[in-house]
Amino acid sequence: MKKFLLNTLKFGLLCAACFVILILLMLPARKEMLTLPTDTTIAFLGNSTIELGIDDSLVPGLANRGRSREAPDMVYAKLKLLKEFNPALDTVVVSFDDMFLENTTFAPAMSPKCIVLDQYDLDDWLLYLRYYCIDTDEQFLSSLFHIYSVFPLVYPPYNGHKSFGGYQPKEVVMDPGVETHEKKSVPERKLDDTTFPYLCRHYVDRIVDFCADNGITLVFFSTPKHHSVRRDINVFKDAYSKFYPHIRMFDYSDMELPDSCYADPVHLNTAGAGIVTRLVTEAIRSGS
Repeated sequence: MKKFLLNTLKFGLLCAACFVILILLMLPARKEMLTLPTDTTIAFLGNSTIELGIDDSLVPGLANRGRSREAPDMVYAKLKLLKEFNPALDTVVVSFDDMFLENTTFAPAMSPKCIVLDQYDLDDWLLYLRYYCIDTDEQFLSSLFHIYSVFPLVYPPYNGHKSFGGYQPKEVVMDPGVETHEKKSVPERKLDDTTFPYLCRHYVDRIVDFCADNGITLVFFSTPKHHSVRRDINVFKDAYSKFYPHIRMFDYSDMELPDSCYADPVHLNTAGAGIVTRLVTEAIRSGS
């Protein structure tokens, strides 16, 4: 029994050492992927609505680091790193919509979570333990270290800066038949702990506070949504009015765009991204 326990301890220490080495190998890649071009004045962060909706190649001074299913806690960590690696960063635009606000961290399986663990303090870890070990049954810890989300960071050429987010052009055009999709069975969504969980609100608050403390202008942004789904994804408007009316907000969710500008009801394609990128950038820079 004593020998078994000793071998178990050795194995645990070996695993811990391998993990530390892996993190150290990824640190240079992290800096490379989050160091923005020197002319960058506006950085976009958030989920796939940003990832597909902001084409930073069209307007000088933009950097898109949005990533699919990114949750507020990951955006908070990336924001801290962006400021560390880009001290002159002036303005950060964060997606603000229902998908972002209700996205607790089932997202680590879709994001390089393990590379930003050092950005969280003790209070953050205690909050995670409360949320995932007591209040929910989501498998947070097991999803932290998915190897397929780690590999691109160890070997950046595998996926370039996209491992930490970036514009993903989508040429596909939405199926026009979506307009006839039956919506009557969808219950009305309201602002509550399900549509805006306290874990998400905590990190949106942390984003707000970090920007205020570090001289960063924070802007919330909601990309256009197809009229067939707007009724079902508008809780973010109540969340904004209740918690963040002091933050500048560009809500384009009700903007009328032709079907040819959508890849699906909630995501823009390249045509839509081109229109919206220029509009929101001009609005932010002009202060309108």
